[in-house]
Amino acid sequence: MMGKQRANVEAQQQEEAYGAGQQSAMAAAPPAPRAAPGITSDDTARLEELGRLHDQGILTDEEFAQQKAMILRPA
Repeated sequence: MMGKQRANVEAQQQEEAYGAGQQSAMAAAPPAPRAAPGITSDDTARLEELGRLHDQGILTDEEFAQQKAMILRPA
């Protein structure tokens, strides 16, 4: 049971870190250079923040790929 509780705590911490990262990325995001058609400056900022979270080990490879796919999927 302790393993599940620890996993839940870690998942909650990741979600909180992701949310905090999203807020700081949106507040501090500089204007993005021209991006590919269909990708907004918000998308670029979100991708950059995801990259930072992944580099810090907060997001796993799978979580990073899932979030990236959600951002890049066509509308």
